[in-house]
This record gives sequence, C-alpha cells and structure tokens, in this order.
Amino acid sequence: MALIDQLDKYHLCYLIVNDITDDHFDGLSHVVEHTLLTASSIEVKSAGRGYTCANHVWLCFSNEKIDVLTEIDRLIFTGEIITQENVDIAKSQVKDEIMRLQGQTDKNNRMIHFITEGRIEKFSMGDVEQINQIQVTDVRTWLEENKKCCHIFRFLFKDAKSMIFTSVASKNQIIESSYSDSMSDALKDAYLYVDSPYEAQYIHVYFRIPILRSKDDIIRKAFYEFCIHRKLSESFGIETNIADNFYDIDERYVRMDFEMDKTSTVEDMVGKIRAAVNSLSNIEIEHFFYEFKDCVLRIMCRTEYNSEVINSIKNGIIYEIPHITLKDVEDFDFTQLGEFPKERITLSPLKVIIS
Repeated sequence: MALIDQLDKYHLCYLIVNDITDDHFDGLSHVVEHTLLTASSIEVKSAGRGYTCANHVWLCFSNEKIDVLTEIDRLIFTGEIITQENVDIAKSQVKDEIMRLQGQTDKNNRMIHFITEGRIEKFSMGDVEQINQIQVTDVRTWLEENKKCCHIFRFLFKDAKSMIFTSVASKNQIIESSYSDSMSDALKDAYLYVDSPYEAQYIHVYFRIPILRSKDDIIRKAFYEFCIHRKLSESFGIETNIADNFYDIDERYVRMDFEMDKTSTVEDMVGKIRAAVNSLSNIEIEHFFYEFKDCVLRIMCRTEYNSEVINSIKNGIIYEIPHITLKDVEDFDFTQLGEFPKERITLSPLKVIIS
C-alpha cells in the first residue's frame, strides 16, 4: 500500500503547476522540489517525497501528527524553508540524481523525443552546469511567482474524500493548450529499439489523442480501450496493457503494451492490432459495451484509495479531465457512443517502441 493511502496518518500534498520551459535555468523546478522537500527534516518520522515533470511539481508529506504537517506547510508556503543551506543540499541531491540516473534518463528522453517528434525539447531532470548557477534568490522568485499566479494547490487530509484543508482550484486551464486535432496520412509508422533487438521483450504502441474535456468523452475513451483489449485477446490471444502517457498539456498519448511474439515480426504484430480493431463489428461493440459497463460499475462500487482521489484532482487541475462518478457511468447509454473511431489506429501513423 502506498504511504498516501494509509488512513492512520495525516498527509500534506502540494501541486505546483509550472511550465519548465519558462524556468530561467535548466533544472530550476527540480532544485525547487528538493529544496521544499527539506522541510520533512523537521521530524525524523515525517516522510517527504516528490517529483518534477514538464508541467508541475508534486510534493507529499505524511506524519501521524497533524501539527508537524501544518508546520511543514507554513515553512513551505511562507518560503522560510528556502535557505542557503537547504538550496545547497537540494542542488547537491539533484546533481547526484542526474549522474546516478543518467543512463535511464537519456533513454527516457530519447523515447519522449521520438514519440513527440521533437516537440518536447526541455526535460525536467536538469543540466549540471546550469544547476550550479542557481542561487537562493532564484528559488525564492520561482515560488513567489507561482504563488502570485495562483499555481499552488495544497491538500491536507487523512481520508482524501474528506479534506481537512484544500485550496480552491481555478476553473480556467492554467497552462494554455495549442493542440490541433488533425491526423496525418502522409507519415508511416515509426519504430525505435531502445535495447538490442535480440534482447527485446515488449512492444509499446503509442497513438496521440485529442484533448477530452467532457465526461461522456472520457467514458467513450475508456470503452474504446476496453474493446481493443477484449478484441486482441479474443482474436489473437494477445494480452494488452493499455494506459495513458501525458508528457505535457498538448502531448497526450494512449500506450498499448504487449509481449513480443518471437514467431512474428514487430510490423506483423502491429498489423494484427490494426486488423483486430478494423474487424470490430457493431454486434461485438454492443456486447462489449454492456460487459464494460458492468465491469466499471463493479470497480467503482469499492471505496477509492487516497491516491486515486488525489490523482483525479491533479488531472482535473492540470489537464482539465473531469472526475467520473458512479452515476455518470450508470446514466451513460449505448446510444451515446457514436461511431467507433477506428481510424485513430487503422489509418494514423503509430509510434512503436521495442524494449
């Protein structure tokens, strides 16, 4: 069980929405994250963890005493935690992380560059030379600017469904999107081997999706993924894991993972996926719909974990993804589906990574 899901502890979470392309130094957001995490040192048993990505910084602290977390909150929100000593500690930690994870980071960055066709040019880990230039004033300015822009969201809870304190999220999208939903038929599928072809075990197929803001669109997307999963299993015995990969506001992808078939080429397996999707009949789609609805309703009847509640809140703030309730699914009817958008897989160029 994740620490945030433990109901015998209090949890303080910070979501700071920030576009790393606006940072004055490559790695500034990452250094800020580590600086603010030093607040967990005020008590040995206060566990603090976090991460930095392209469009936000996430911090989470857990403790059995609420007073400890309110003090951590005060130190962070007032900026008191930003001292020369703590910034130096943070810079040292980040540089150590860069060196320690350089191989995996280079691989991840190469994959993201491949998937997004180079549209993401700056990565969250940072550059050692630029990190060396970061001063205490840079960290303070970063925090103050995000406070002024109302980009900082705080949550204090034991059970995330009953918040002790939460800041109110803006109804407007914080980072503007420039995405245009258009499919190109001029490009062919692209393939990237991140390891030796002889050691490859998995195929990961990515296709870009439009920005979905309505509850009906989110339910439709989940249903389409369910259909693909069931059809591949029934037609070819291919067990597929399907998940979202959001690299930035505009860079949203669905990823399908499945094991390599040593008797088939990668191109043949991608062809099987397209053939399975293309062969979906209206009768199958209707049958899958009621199966999908029963499955989702069973899952949603259980109590949500704190991590699930928080992820839903984060997705709503950053990506404008609405929270889906049990009633939303119950009220969704087969007639609301519309036409299955098979062409997103059958006609659009796919990004295929082999690992």
